[in-house]
Amino acid sequence: MNIERLRQKLRSGALPRQCASRTWIGPGSARTCMACDGIIARDDTEVECDDADGRPLRFHKDCFHAWESELEEPDTR
Repeated sequence: MNIERLRQKLRSGALPRQCASRTWIGPGSARTCMACDGIIARDDTEVECDDADGRPLRFHKDCFHAWESELEEPDTR
C-alpha cells in the first residue's frame, strides 16, 4: 500500500473522508481496490462499504485499514 497515493486520493476527493457506517468482508471479487488501484484477487480478503451516496467502495483488507487510519488523522498533510 502506497500511503502517499492514498493521501493524494483523499485530498483530491477520489476517496471519501468519512468512514462508512457498515462494512462487509469476504473473498475478493477481482475488482479494483479504491485505494491502490490493484485488483482484489479472488484469494484475497475484500472489504466493501458504501460511501455517503450509497456507492460501493472496495478495498484490499490492508488498504481499508490504511484508509480508516488516515481518516482518524487530522488533515494536515
